[in-house]
Amino acid sequence: RRWRARKSAPSLSTEAKTAAREAMLSLVASASHDAVARHAAVCCARATRLERAGEWPNLIDHLCAAVRSEGTIRLRALLTLYYVVKEQSSRCLAPDRRVFAATSAAVLPVAVPLAMAATSAAVAGSDSAALEVAPLAAKLCRRLVVQGTSNIQQSPDAQ
Repeated sequence: RRWRARKSAPSLSTEAKTAAREAMLSLVASASHDAVARHAAVCCARATRLERAGEWPNLIDHLCAAVRSEGTIRLRALLTLYYVVKEQSSRCLAPDRRVFAATSAAVLPVAVPLAMAATSAAVAGSDSAALEVAPLAAKLCRRLVVQGTSNIQQSPDAQ
């Protein structure tokens, strides 16, 4: 079976997709090895790329809440959020671009303060985890600003 229906194979049921989504997110959070968590994050991102807007409505909110936590959960949620944003930013059709612009508006208020705090902590040398968080948060912010906003001067977050 495939995630989306094709002529040659039927798609997964909505219950199976929901179970797969929950399993991917729990695997990102609870994996014992970072490589497994990274692969689960990539799988989450690929699944969001295959879906239409609104089929996984709470993903961004869930990841933004997890980014506000501490420890490895924060780093893994940030990594997953980066991969999801990266996959969504590569879509070219106008409706998909509008959805990504809305996603950017929701994620930027979380990502920018995180990037600033992590960069300050990394420069000060006060937090060793900030050395991993700072570049990832900066890459996330860059992708959101460059590809998620059409006119940055008119954005209320630009001030």
